[in-house]
Amino acid sequence: MGIRSLARFAVVLAVLASCSRDSPGIVRLTHDPAEDRTPRCSPDGRRIAFASDRAGNADLFILDLETTATTRVTRSSGDETAPAWSPAGTALVFHRLSESAAAGPGGLWILDLDTGGERLLVADTSTEMHPDWSPDGGWVAFYSSRHGQPDLFRVSVDGLTLERLTTHPLRDVWPRHSPDGSMLVFFSRRDTDDAFDELYTLDLASRAVTRITVHPEHHDFTPDWSPAGDAFVVAESRPAAYRRELAILDRRGLVLTRFAGAFHRVFQPSWCRDGRIVFAARVRDGEAADLFSFPVDRTALR
Repeated sequence: MGIRSLARFAVVLAVLASCSRDSPGIVRLTHDPAEDRTPRCSPDGRRIAFASDRAGNADLFILDLETTATTRVTRSSGDETAPAWSPAGTALVFHRLSESAAAGPGGLWILDLDTGGERLLVADTSTEMHPDWSPDGGWVAFYSSRHGQPDLFRVSVDGLTLERLTTHPLRDVWPRHSPDGSMLVFFSRRDTDDAFDELYTLDLASRAVTRITVHPEHHDFTPDWSPAGDAFVVAESRPAAYRRELAILDRRGLVLTRFAGAFHRVFQPSWCRDGRIVFAARVRDGEAADLFSFPVDRTALR
């Protein structure tokens, strides 16, 4: 190893040590020079589905947390991103950006993990992004710009019923189902004059929208529910300081704890049913993102 490589390695170790001091227990899950993003835990907590461009274009991969083996599960010439598990853990719904007929049409697709078979769920009219499977298995929520600004939608898993859930002129994005399936959490700029992202919930029965956070000093984005449905994990961004970290909030939007602040950039957290939080992060400026895991000690939350 040359002097420059040794120096670079030392810097990486120092940053990782800083991350560990900042949030003890953080574990690095991937070490690939490509970009690894949008991690989602399987329902049994044993696997993580994620998107990566390590094979060229973006594909979906599954990381086995026990063996650390990584398996590529899509191989089209399009870009596959944002996977979400079915409640049974036997399928993934994802977005495919297609630039050729060989890749098939762009849109939301469902991949059967047992057979490898795929079927189109919703064809792109704009970009149908970041799907999330409902706990009862019947619906997939997502956001789409088909009417201008991004709104929230859901589609039945058979593809026959499509419902528009929000109609605000400012963006509503990143829906995530509550564990009981009654609500979605999402982020939006609807009350900040398009300046800052805040968290909201949508009651799927009444369609009532409730604002959760009021943080004009920073963005709150890419939220996910705790397994018990009593808290959220969220990425925070402070543009003035160019700083990002993760926070755990209660249902009122009050910050219980913050972590992962020593990374250069951290984003896309997902709270797993076994209690861990997985997320993507860049250790240093200019490097690609890898995946990390953080065990949540609920007794330590303020």
